[in-house]
Amino acid sequence: MTNIFNQTRTSQKLSRAAGLGMLAGSLTMMLPSAMAQSDTGRVVGTVTDTTGAAIPNATITLTNTANGSIRVDKSSGSGELNISAVPAGDYSAKIEATGFQSQNVNLTVVVTQVQTLSFKLAPGSEQQTVEVTAAAALVNTSDATLGETIEGKQITELPLNGRNALNLALLTPGVTQGAYGESGNDPSNRNGESGGSALSVNGTRPQANNFLLDGVDNNDGLQNIILFFPPVDGTQEFKVNTSVAPAQFGRAGGALVVASIKSGTNGVHGSAFDQYRSGKFAANPNYSFLGAPPVANPPYNRNQFGGSVGFPFLKDKLFMFGDYEGTRESLPGNSAYITVPTVKMRTGDFSELLNPGQTYGNFDTTFPACVPNAGTLNNNISGNSKGQIYDPQTCTPFQNNQIPMARLNTAAVNYLNAFPLPSRSDRALQNYLSQQQSAIKYNRFDARLDYSLTKKDLFFLRFSYDNSTNGATSQLGPTLPNNAGTSYVHARGYDLGYTRTFSPSIVNEARLAYNRDNYGYQPPNYGQNISADLGIVNANRNLETSGGALIGGSNDQLEYSGDYGLFAVPQNTYELTDTLNIQRGAHSLKVGGTYLLRQTQFFRPISGKGFFAIAYHGTDFTGWETSELLVGGVDNYAIGAQDGYFGNISNEDGVFAQDDWRVTPRLTLNLGIRWDLLTWPYEKHNQQAAFNPTNGTVMIAGQNGISRSIINQDYLNFAPRVGFAYDVFGDGKTALHGGYGLFYFPDYGGISNQLGQQPPFGGSATYYARNGYCVTFTGQTTLGNPYTCPGYTTGNSAKIALPLPGFPNFNPAAPPAGLGGLAVDRDNKHSRLQQYNLQLQQQLGSRDVLSIAYVGTHADRLSTYYPINSYNFNTTALPFPTLGGISLNEYNGISWYNGLQAHYEHRQGNALLTASYTWSHALDDSPDAFGAGSTVSIASNPFASYGNSAQDQRHIFSGSAVYNFPFGRGQAFGGNANRFMDLLIGGWQSNLVGLFQTGQPFDISTGVNSPGNRPDLIAPISYPKKIIGQWFNTAAFSDNIPTLNVSGTGVYTRVGTLGRNQVYGPGYRSVNLGVQKNLHFTDRISLELHGDAFNVLNTPEFTNPSSAVTSGTFGEITGTRQNSARQIQLTSRLVF
Repeated sequence: MTNIFNQTRTSQKLSRAAGLGMLAGSLTMMLPSAMAQSDTGRVVGTVTDTTGAAIPNATITLTNTANGSIRVDKSSGSGELNISAVPAGDYSAKIEATGFQSQNVNLTVVVTQVQTLSFKLAPGSEQQTVEVTAAAALVNTSDATLGETIEGKQITELPLNGRNALNLALLTPGVTQGAYGESGNDPSNRNGESGGSALSVNGTRPQANNFLLDGVDNNDGLQNIILFFPPVDGTQEFKVNTSVAPAQFGRAGGALVVASIKSGTNGVHGSAFDQYRSGKFAANPNYSFLGAPPVANPPYNRNQFGGSVGFPFLKDKLFMFGDYEGTRESLPGNSAYITVPTVKMRTGDFSELLNPGQTYGNFDTTFPACVPNAGTLNNNISGNSKGQIYDPQTCTPFQNNQIPMARLNTAAVNYLNAFPLPSRSDRALQNYLSQQQSAIKYNRFDARLDYSLTKKDLFFLRFSYDNSTNGATSQLGPTLPNNAGTSYVHARGYDLGYTRTFSPSIVNEARLAYNRDNYGYQPPNYGQNISADLGIVNANRNLETSGGALIGGSNDQLEYSGDYGLFAVPQNTYELTDTLNIQRGAHSLKVGGTYLLRQTQFFRPISGKGFFAIAYHGTDFTGWETSELLVGGVDNYAIGAQDGYFGNISNEDGVFAQDDWRVTPRLTLNLGIRWDLLTWPYEKHNQQAAFNPTNGTVMIAGQNGISRSIINQDYLNFAPRVGFAYDVFGDGKTALHGGYGLFYFPDYGGISNQLGQQPPFGGSATYYARNGYCVTFTGQTTLGNPYTCPGYTTGNSAKIALPLPGFPNFNPAAPPAGLGGLAVDRDNKHSRLQQYNLQLQQQLGSRDVLSIAYVGTHADRLSTYYPINSYNFNTTALPFPTLGGISLNEYNGISWYNGLQAHYEHRQGNALLTASYTWSHALDDSPDAFGAGSTVSIASNPFASYGNSAQDQRHIFSGSAVYNFPFGRGQAFGGNANRFMDLLIGGWQSNLVGLFQTGQPFDISTGVNSPGNRPDLIAPISYPKKIIGQWFNTAAFSDNIPTLNVSGTGVYTRVGTLGRNQVYGPGYRSVNLGVQKNLHFTDRISLELHGDAFNVLNTPEFTNPSSAVTSGTFGEITGTRQNSARQIQLTSRLVF
């Protein structure tokens, strides 16, 4: 199948984009606001004499200690320093002025961060150089942006589960992993054992995050997840901005995660590592709930390996760096008994069902629809079938429960014989012990080339690669697919950067980037025509629909098999971004913008190979599910409409201007404005549709006055950013800063909510037995009365072709009966989020900083989904009675967050310590598309869902420590030890990450009737907090809410009095501890030996209790979080 965006056009677009990139530098002076999101830092400061008088025209020389690059600038007439577009790295800054002693200070410039220097020069000869340590400020006196920097030492040495560097973002105040279970919505579950890329900042949904790598976009265009995870051995550092990012950054309402890949240096440096885990070292993850017997710890093996290397091609000119990381994991799934056909059933002999001993002491067959009053049993027939199966042609039981061989559908016989044979023959149910095997295979690498053409022209080229798979074998063996397949990501990223220094006061930064990403799910037996080989028709029409059709019913009389088909999302992202830095006196100006084009293809048919849905327990034709396939028909047959890739096109463009104005040496104002153009996706061939929520008709893109995107474009996304930073006492040790910012972000709801997935282009058409269709594996019979199969007297009688994909003679003004899908408001506007903060920072001593902040966010226009064609409260009619379920996507949700956040850091030679605490409350009326949703969801009354956000966690504490024990050479104890003694007592180190959080809220539901409802609250909510028993007092809730009887359906007359998300589950407590031994063979070569324990105390991390009032386990905890039991990891890492 040919992709929508062919390679020729891709090449043409890349050529045009490359040409634009070559022109960007020369055109910037003429078009300063043409193109913008750089990841470089800035150095500012003051130069005074010992009396505080400003020293003008002092020369500062900034030298990168790794690659020798040099920037030279002079202080202004008021002694101000301002050096923009400084690449992240370690630097030596030397300040010189006539008549004064020179000073030299070492400093680190971090991505996007402003480093403040304060020089006080003493009179003397400039030939005298004084080394100073206090010139570099530890507090932020330059802007109102909140966030934390995760240093390279933390990334490589703290115990990281799965080597997922994003976990360290949790060390930042206000950052959590969001509602448990979302795991960043990564289709391939990359780094799923540690939460993937799921981050929620200040109560926002994860879809508001923005990931940048080396200054360019690092986001998926469909699910808003990260594209390339920061590599542990290849990441110099990364910055997590959480509040009021400057105007150069768009879609930054949540976490703004800015990472950079390391560069090569003038020396050869690198690492090689190997990490190993085994189930033999790990705690048993099987917690015995509900009286379950003990289960042995499953075998488990995980190995991660790789390394990095950086070196010069030409000293001070051309450098290379590369990193690689591989992961291999093998884990058996839980064994379970499932139901396969017995040997006799495969031949049409169902006599075993006449013996209730085969079905756990009860007759398990049912009366089919042809039996008079089978549903109500008021015609003097017995209440239960006695194990008989019925002939659909005569509506009488087959003699001895044996179907004549000539009546058996040949494809159904083949299908049943494809199942594995039962592993126990004394029963017809749960008779086969299945055992799956899962495997993870990741291969990732980066390569970066840096070239200093001249002192004014710096280039870099970076390539990133990710080929990750996560698969499982079929429960039914290699011949029949079931609950298996491979999720995958195959991503490649190209980034070309060019920094041109026109003068010390004018620097331009340009980026040209292209990302190619393909992720999805490849079903088992892909490329094999499993269904066609068995004789099942209409399934394997092309490569994308190879494998097995979806077949199943209740899943207890016969195990499901098959799947919907291939799920594939290949994407192209083209980006041109440019930032022009201009210094004008006290003003540090940035102007620029970003052009970003997304081409998002997707193939995810609904019932792509056909869905043969068997009637529950055979209630349509025969009374048993397996015999339905042999001699009857299926309850309904669905076939997906999509027969090729859809191709969405959208833009995320923006222009901005930012002025950081140093009003005085102590006061800086941050003034910015941004305009974002976030275009709604349109499909290349106008294959998009949506229901009109006002009249139930279908809107087709590009027809009848409907725009190609269906939703009208909004051009008023202006985003101001204002802030201040004030050096309270003028000594650079106490800072007060605050700010406000407005942000916009796209939130398209994942694959299921794409308008291309809607009928008539997507979705599926369903043909029901109740409407006279008799569908078998080999074809269908002529249309007859409900639940009949006219002429189906032999196994080969049903030969009429099954319906092909699509909706024949589709009329958008009068959609087919039963059709459902997505409706949209054409006036939707992209989600909007406001941030505001006020922070006080205080340096304590020479190495400690304490920060306390108030942080608030308010979002509106959040994407929300409402069922609009179901019975509403106290109503007796459906809005569109001839149609099926319709979900309305309305951008009208709101959220609020208020938090007190504190952060502490201690940095000195032997210890790097951090601690963060957040006390907050998050509220909203709009769960995101990937979460559990809201039990009560009313489009006409959104406030009925207002309550505690799923992201709400009232108290959060996180801390980390990297501590080198002061023993061995150069240390306080044993500083003169010989090499043997140093190897013995020196180099010991302890690393720790601790995370403690209160529980997350969840909704209580009545569990029955329509629409979804919460119970009444009849007593205060209390928490016995029993693990075996009730976590909360279930007597506080009552589901005794009046209902109306509407055509046999109970419809609630009102909403329950309990609010949304009012009950909280168990908290979370985890400590990861590492013990490390550093063996220093030479000054440049050392071997690190790590022993890391994740959840070292093996504290059980429980999931939320059962929340349905009607559940037999209501209020009880029935599980622990996946991958939360203690695991031990052994690591060796060579550093050179």
